[in-house]
Amino acid sequence: MKFKRLLALGLAVLVSVSILSACGNNTEEEDTPQQGENEAEEPGGDEEPGEQETTEIVFPLEETVSFTGMATMNQSYKLSESLAWKTMNERTNVDIELVGEFQNAESNEKMNLILNGGDYPDMIIKPSSLDLYDLGQQGIIIPLEDLIREYAPNLTAILDERDLWDSLRQADGEIYALPYLIGTSPYGGEAPLWINKRWLDNLGLEEPTNLEELYQVLKAFKEEDANGNGDPDDEVPFTFAVDLFTPNRFLAYMEEGLFYYNIYCGVVDGEFIYYPLTDGFKDNYLGYLRKMYEEGIIDKNAFTQKYDQMSVNGKAADIHGMFMRSAPGGQVADAYVKDYVTVKPWSEGHLPMEEGTNGGMVITDKCEHPEILIAWADYFYSEEGSLLADLGVEGETYKINDDGTYSWIVDGTYGESSQEVQDSQCMKGTTAFPMCFYDFRYEVSAEDDPSLAWTYDQTFLSLYKMGTVMPKLTYTEEESDTIAQLQTQIHSYIETYTAEVVTGQKDLESTYSEFQDTLKKMEAEELFAVYKAAYDRAVAE
Repeated sequence: MKFKRLLALGLAVLVSVSILSACGNNTEEEDTPQQGENEAEEPGGDEEPGEQETTEIVFPLEETVSFTGMATMNQSYKLSESLAWKTMNERTNVDIELVGEFQNAESNEKMNLILNGGDYPDMIIKPSSLDLYDLGQQGIIIPLEDLIREYAPNLTAILDERDLWDSLRQADGEIYALPYLIGTSPYGGEAPLWINKRWLDNLGLEEPTNLEELYQVLKAFKEEDANGNGDPDDEVPFTFAVDLFTPNRFLAYMEEGLFYYNIYCGVVDGEFIYYPLTDGFKDNYLGYLRKMYEEGIIDKNAFTQKYDQMSVNGKAADIHGMFMRSAPGGQVADAYVKDYVTVKPWSEGHLPMEEGTNGGMVITDKCEHPEILIAWADYFYSEEGSLLADLGVEGETYKINDDGTYSWIVDGTYGESSQEVQDSQCMKGTTAFPMCFYDFRYEVSAEDDPSLAWTYDQTFLSLYKMGTVMPKLTYTEEESDTIAQLQTQIHSYIETYTAEVVTGQKDLESTYSEFQDTLKKMEAEELFAVYKAAYDRAVAE
């Protein structure tokens, strides 16, 4: 199979470079790897960034080049054991040995331990939520912008066309990670609300169009045997977890404005605010959650359970009315997936969204040939590379149907279900991967994979079109230092107070002033000033 990088000498024009020819459509001659050379040269010193020429690296390499790496696993499956990973390495003659592969819940802690120990690998793919700025300042991971511009024409073209370079920069102006991007659609909330439409129909209810209607719907789920099994007490109207699908994600559905849930900031009536220092946080967020918890609407385990336990409970029985998840298939049994629809924003443009995710792959200072890894990863920013990462190998894990849709190959060779095949044999998984996920060039066959087809319909085709892409916040080096000093402690305090108030351990009305005073003593106003400066710069651009 021909596996060659085509070059773009002028990257002002969007290109889509095909490294892999489509599987199953090549002649015998084309199936023979074409030998090439690694012709990497030192980049020129006088070109402007947008005019820099790319350097040709032809795959497969004449001789195998070996690297070591770490990765976050795909669910319970090792990335290194997937067919797509093995195929990519074989076709490039690049051998990346993953010496550490970790479950998502433990990935950040274990990777940091290895990095701090000093004996770490050449690269990290799917690095979870590592502090890229801190690792860059320590010199553990290397800046990538020059390498991207010279050896990654696919990614360079995308970043040029969509003006995304600055969104990848850390406080020191450097780019330390390859991103996970969405092709032509902005990426919505990682975990939108999913509500049980079958339960709504059972009770003769309409989909909610505001927070009050949502409360009334969930209250009915609790009181009226919504699942219809004769037991009015086994329904869990609303559940979430404390480690991944956290309660602060519910801020995206506040009616006041558009919120950056992860930093507790929002845009209300055109003003950028720090929500915990306003009455709205008390009345419209904490008060709302408190009322639902007190009435048994919110899962009694929501503030202690982790997402994997939440999933186990949801797959075991028809008990969940609403949850936060990237897709319902991760939460409920296959038979119930199409029962769930996304909770739509209360008005057009109300849902806050972001474009892409930073942190799909980093390269450490141990790596002797980072240019090869950059060229290797650049394939995933083409449409064909996106298919390999997301669907695996055509003819083995998926097939293209006559009507232009694709179907998973579920014959027991690689799994007994489409989800198992995707988790065990593909690369993207649930953590940021270095790729551009294009809106499906081939839509999944609804008959073959109703779960994925339904998720795509509910998110990309409807929900995300109703949202607003929020300005990307980037910070100066000084601002990043302030965030590092203040954010973790302040956010931990907010999360603890939220749990105590919602579960009734503290009275909201009598303790809220003290809560705000404590935040101010912890320098929350100084932290907010950093967020606001970044926001003001972003909207001024």
